[in-house]
Amino acid sequence: MKLIGMLLSLICVVPVHAMDLPAPPGGFSWREVPEIKAAFLVPSGWQFRRQTQGSTLAIFITPEGFDKDGQFSTGLTINVLRNAKPGTAETGVGTSIVHTLMVANPKTGTLYLFGFEAPVAGWTDAWTKGEKIMESLAVDDEV
Repeated sequence: MKLIGMLLSLICVVPVHAMDLPAPPGGFSWREVPEIKAAFLVPSGWQFRRQTQGSTLAIFITPEGFDKDGQFSTGLTINVLRNAKPGTAETGVGTSIVHTLMVANPKTGTLYLFGFEAPVAGWTDAWTKGEKIMESLAVDDEV
């Protein structure tokens, strides 16, 4: 999927250099992640956690405390998959639009991630059908 390219086109990217960040808005502070050359705004009083598993770096920003399993219900999760194999990471920024929907079924412990994708040039026409598909998903809650 060209999800990464789309996400990059939607995110306001600030060039990050050590100690060269714009002043944060009131009530926020920057948290730098040097190994990926990035920084994220964290609201005052919110928690910031980073976790590495294999080549994936996960970053969590939440107003809640983390439960014993590291879970929270409100906040931002950023997964950075480093060292992707050549050809697996898209390089064309903005070539597609992706509408994503995540549904969790706590009864079965199942997480569904749906994504509808179309090229930017054909998005409007494609989304007339894609929206109907995404609004009418049928998933058995016993599975």
